[in-house]
Amino acid sequence: MSCPWPGEKRYPHEGWEHIEIVLPGEPETLNTRALALLSDDGLSQPGIFVKTSAPKGARERLPNPTLAVTDGKVTIKFHPWSIEQIVASEHAER
Repeated sequence: MSCPWPGEKRYPHEGWEHIEIVLPGEPETLNTRALALLSDDGLSQPGIFVKTSAPKGARERLPNPTLAVTDGKVTIKFHPWSIEQIVASEHAER
């Protein structure tokens, strides 16, 4: 389970908001590796959107780029690190 990033966005429906998939590897190649797993036909369907971002929390030490694919109801998010790796990196810096 993850909590929404603090902000003004509202989530009008209950249920799955997103699915997170970890693709271990270099953060710089995440987008290429994630897109290689998805069909061009699927990505070109009406209502399918792809977004990239790099959210950063105050204590995050690892780069955490995200590639998200959504149909407006459910989103698949790809990351290079697991939540366990992110938390461990934050604790290591203390």
